[in-house]
Amino acid sequence: MALGIIMAKEFLHLLISVSEASRLEIRNGVDFMNFNYRYTAAIKLW
Repeated sequence: MALGIIMAKEFLHLLISVSEASRLEIRNGVDFMNFNYRYTAAIKLW
């Protein structure tokens, strides 16, 4: 029984860290797109 609880806690922790990582990935992707858009706009203005 104790082993099951430990495994569940580990799994939960893994799940949380994965979702944290994917949220960071998404935010970085959005930042990159914003940067790309601004960069393209700057080139067009040039």
